Amino acid sequence: MLLLINALRLSYFNSTGLISNEKEEYFTGLPVTYAALFITLAFTASVFVSHFVMKLILDGVYFLLAVAMIANFKMIKITGIWYGIFAVGAIALTGFYGWAMIWG
Repeated sequence: MLLLINALRLSYFNSTGLISNEKEEYFTGLPVTYAALFITLAFTASVFVSHFVMKLILDGVYFLLAVAMIANFKMIKITGIWYGIFAVGAIALTGFYGWAMIWG
């Protein structure tokens, strides 16, 4: 389902795109690239819960992301220091997964 919603979201973005006004730029709904952050954060739970519970968590996250991608709300485009924060977060998650795979 998430794959279908991703395709719909990308086609919607292709026709509508980024909306800009005088003060800010924003997307309508959750961009596909932002969803990747939530999926990796959800996978962090796999270290602490059983496979069955993890499947339920991921199913719920996928459903919520699919709804958020086609919902009609403003999502501000990140700029500036937020790119650095996301990069540090990605490195931290990679380190955490590496630690969990070796010593977990």
